[in-house]
Amino acid sequence: MTVNVIGCSFDRNANIDSIIQNIRGTLILRRTIFSNNTAKYGTVSVSNGGSISFANTCFVGNGGSSGIGPSGTVVIDGNSILALNDRNYGEENTVDGSCRDIFFSSSGECEVFSGTECIETSTVMPNTIETL
Repeated sequence: MTVNVIGCSFDRNANIDSIIQNIRGTLILRRTIFSNNTAKYGTVSVSNGGSISFANTCFVGNGGSSGIGPSGTVVIDGNSILALNDRNYGEENTVDGSCRDIFFSSSGECEVFSGTECIETSTVMPNTIETL
């Protein structure tokens, strides 16, 4: 399954796992803002052969604590892939360990978001979520 999340805002949500949890699917995020969310395993997690492609997406003030070791704002397991990280931005995110951006759980590596500033809200289109 492919899910496109375009021009959405996720603000002040709390979840035991992740705000968006992608298991075996394809997740595409565009012009989306995640702010002030709390999730145990990262704001967005990708696992079990899933993939994520995201651009112009902003992560500000999100937090979480897995309690089992290092984590990240976006967490990708060893069976999953990061297909695109283009002009994404993170600021003031707090997580276990030192990775406040994209954390690859199998290798322990951290990849930083590629953007230098958050997209302006005026560029965010009306909420659109598509399942293909």
